[in-house]
Amino acid sequence: MHRIRLRYPWTKELRSERAADQPLGDPRNPDDSPAPLDSHSKVNSQAVVGPQMVHVPEPDSQSLGEFVYTRKFNRPTGLDDATRIFLSIAGWQGKLLVVAVNQSPLKVESSAMGDRLRIPLETSLQAHNELRIVLAPDGSKPARLSGEVQLEIEDGLR
Repeated sequence: MHRIRLRYPWTKELRSERAADQPLGDPRNPDDSPAPLDSHSKVNSQAVVGPQMVHVPEPDSQSLGEFVYTRKFNRPTGLDDATRIFLSIAGWQGKLLVVAVNQSPLKVESSAMGDRLRIPLETSLQAHNELRIVLAPDGSKPARLSGEVQLEIEDGLR
């Protein structure tokens, strides 16, 4: 298996308090997820403000609030029809609300809602891609990506 780490640059944006009472959808059901977020506009009355560049895994966060993490990446080269590609999120703090690639929410199995997440991406990838992860605080713990985020590439011949 080949791994591509998605470290820096990530953009972290705080959702506005005005949108805090808006339903965010369920990451296990893409049909219930919100419309894709755009940092230059308001979608579903949910605005994102205050973008900042961060490293992932993020060492610590003292800020409470719902955050949108965004990372752009290119489709890996040298892939064939038998190659499988997965998005792997090794850890997060808070509640995982949405995972989307290219403005399409990904279906997350409820059994995966724990310390690690692995989602197939073959049909979602284009030449240029954008990953968005939305996290909310869980009690007094602030939301943050605490583990590695990476693409895992498996050769289909194994």
